Amino acid sequence: MNVLRQIVLWLHVLSAIVWIGGMLFLSLALVPYARTLDPPSRARLISGVGRKFRTVSWIAIGLLILTGFANLGFMGLTAQLGSYLMSPAGQPLLWKLILFAVMLGLSLIHDVLIGPRATQDPQNPNLRVISGWIGRITLLLGLIVIYLALLL
Repeated sequence: MNVLRQIVLWLHVLSAIVWIGGMLFLSLALVPYARTLDPPSRARLISGVGRKFRTVSWIAIGLLILTGFANLGFMGLTAQLGSYLMSPAGQPLLWKLILFAVMLGLSLIHDVLIGPRATQDPQNPNLRVISGWIGRITLLLGLIVIYLALLL
């Protein structure tokens, strides 16, 4: 494996670690701690950390997309990607790409629609519930994507 391919693969894995690891941190550490705070402090903490994580996560997502295409090129799959994805060997990659696309859509909904509305109206419990479930589902899909990556 040449050095450029190793660097691209390393950036791909590092970006996944940052995005999925950040979601794990939020769900396992930050949110449970925030529940011990009074509502205004909780809202400030989650909103502030969420805005910062949103920037970091979208950088990671961008790197995942760029390095993902580069990895396909290194694998020699750009020309025959469709036939490879339909083959038994390509099924894990096909599902990885589908689930990543769903994660991307859920992240957009969370970061563009639900998150800002929840920040503007912190007393609305429906927005917090929807935001939490979108985050949990995205995290679960991310863990499945990591498993599928191991099958490649």
